[in-house]
Amino acid sequence: MAIRKDLPFAWYEVDAVEAWLDEQVQQGLRLTGIKSIFGKQCIFEENTDGPTRYRVHIKPKDGYYTRQEEYKETMRELGWEYVDQLNYRADIYRAARPDAVEINTDEATLRDSIEAANRAGLGASIIMILVIPNLFRNELQYMKYYDGFYDMLLDGSALLMLSTVLMAAFYLVLGVFGILRSMALRRRYLLGRSFCPTSEIRKRKRVRIALAILIGLSILFLVIVGIGSAGKYYHVPLSDCPVVLLESLCPEEAAQLDYDNEYGDVPFCTAGKYPLYSFASYRQDGPTIWIEGTGSGYSPFSYWVSVMDIRTESLAEKYYAEKVAAHDDWQEVQINGWDQAMYRRYTTNLRQEFRSDQLPETRDWQQQILLLRLGSRVVTIGYKGEADMYPRLNTLYGRRYPSSASAAAT
Repeated sequence: MAIRKDLPFAWYEVDAVEAWLDEQVQQGLRLTGIKSIFGKQCIFEENTDGPTRYRVHIKPKDGYYTRQEEYKETMRELGWEYVDQLNYRADIYRAARPDAVEINTDEATLRDSIEAANRAGLGASIIMILVIPNLFRNELQYMKYYDGFYDMLLDGSALLMLSTVLMAAFYLVLGVFGILRSMALRRRYLLGRSFCPTSEIRKRKRVRIALAILIGLSILFLVIVGIGSAGKYYHVPLSDCPVVLLESLCPEEAAQLDYDNEYGDVPFCTAGKYPLYSFASYRQDGPTIWIEGTGSGYSPFSYWVSVMDIRTESLAEKYYAEKVAAHDDWQEVQINGWDQAMYRRYTTNLRQEFRSDQLPETRDWQQQILLLRLGSRVVTIGYKGEADMYPRLNTLYGRRYPSSASAAAT
């Protein structure tokens, strides 16, 4: 039966590796191979051949690959059998007979290999730390489009950001540990056989456990985000909209809507379900006006309704409060049948909407937003056009019938 153990030392800590292998021999184990799985994993089996010795052979720079068979044959003549490759610079041999000639790695070769490994490890550690800002670049770039934490939480971006933070912590711990290890290696190139490995093994084991936890949590949150992003999407009829449509607000603009244009500006409605909420989106846009030479276009008027049924009322309250706090020009209004209602009016233009100074200048458009909450339902109504919503807020959006939740309760 194979027994697997993690090698607690780096390949260039020759004396420590050999001393650790001697300990395994004393426990009745025989090394049969080495696997590289998140570090070096040694594979042992029960030793039935009696005590033996293991030695690490550091190869000269000109023989990493080209002289492999030559080395094996030379070692065989000296009484050693090849076990496995510890690193492309180093192999492990086992004494095939008691009188096997001792392997003595040339000190200059050993020091050159250690210094080369130290430089490579230090460079890799620094690169890991330098990669961290790039991990956050995309996340920070898109954070400006959210109103805050709860907006990101419902969208799934908060978990994605948390996963990015854990991944950054993984790189940071790995990078700092690598730098500290490199500094220690500069002070002490080799661990002698008198070195007590217990504390060093324990320290490195703690680092590995911390790294495994960080990467595990990061992957877990990525899986959660992936499952959430694969929410069920479906189409809903326009008649399911819980508030009035553009026909009630501005019949003149509604008359310009083309319900028969299958691929153009036809009003559309979509819905979906996610772990923390379900949503339905209804949109009515005016005919597209194309901007010559840009391939872009815009609608002179648009009306949209976003309905979010959030899993808990407390989460809905926090989400609503966060959206209100995102802008300082909200005006509180009273609308029949709703727990809370806020109204906002502002102006924008083509360049501001597309965030591009390359587009032609247009006149300012009037934008109006109405934010409503009833229990765990949050409804956002947006309108760009000529009509004025404010004088008719209660007439248009006041509820004249109980919610489905209230009806069920009675």
